[in-house]
Amino acid sequence: MSIVLFNILFSQRMKHEKIFEDESSNFLHGLSYLKPFIWFINPDEEDPKVKRMQVMLNKAGLHTRLNYRSFTSLQILLLFAMILLYGLLFLSLESWLFLFGFLFNLPIETTPDSMMKARMILAVVLMFSMLVPQLIVRMRAKRNEFLFSQDLPLVLLSIILMLEAKRPVSEVLFELSRTNNRYREIFETGYRIFVRDKKEGYEYLYRQFDGTGFEDAIKVLDQMGDFAKKESITVLQNLLQQIIRSGQEKKRGKALAGNLVSQFSLMLPFGGVLLLGAVPIVVYALSMLGGANVQP
Repeated sequence: MSIVLFNILFSQRMKHEKIFEDESSNFLHGLSYLKPFIWFINPDEEDPKVKRMQVMLNKAGLHTRLNYRSFTSLQILLLFAMILLYGLLFLSLESWLFLFGFLFNLPIETTPDSMMKARMILAVVLMFSMLVPQLIVRMRAKRNEFLFSQDLPLVLLSIILMLEAKRPVSEVLFELSRTNNRYREIFETGYRIFVRDKKEGYEYLYRQFDGTGFEDAIKVLDQMGDFAKKESITVLQNLLQQIIRSGQEKKRGKALAGNLVSQFSLMLPFGGVLLLGAVPIVVYALSMLGGANVQP
């Protein structure tokens, strides 16, 4: 299988696109255009699943190292590695179990039935390990989601103040691309796209702020010419209040979860003491019941 894969890969010419600063990321992106990787990749970038994956990578802060194509290539590489590892362990599992039992002085059965069960367990473990990259991305995205939304009220307030000062939308986006905050890189890229094509620039900003509530502010900027500026500013002010309330609710929810975790951690030592105290009583009761059963 490895020989066939290498022959397929090296018989093709890789595209060397410098879309990332890291060469390994560019290598993964180049693999996505080769067989067999291209068989697993959806070429439609407008597909909802592709967009969700890209948004998750953005929220996880990995958009400068990975995109949908390179991340899928990484998962496929992991799949091939797990298949190869399973093949090697499948052939040598009995020897590994014998060595493990010898080192730790454990009685390990190597009958055909037990070996079959061990190989099935190994397959399940390797299958679950393939989900590790996606789980890591989801955890990072969940952690960053709260932090990402905390400074949005300040950005929206800056937009409102600049619009009230009669600054055009192009200057508003330019100033946001120069403001030193966690969104600077997003607005820098969005402004460069906006200068080239306004529609694509707004679509990029929509994707970056999808699910935060701030995408409604981008929509207002996009439709600024269709409505009076005063009405647009009023809509943005109402949106500012909504984002502030949403942020406060998230803070309360996070604080409540933290309190629950801390209280549970405080209960663990007392639970251990109670459990240690209850064990002799339970053992004594079971021994009494066992003794009662053997009485004539």
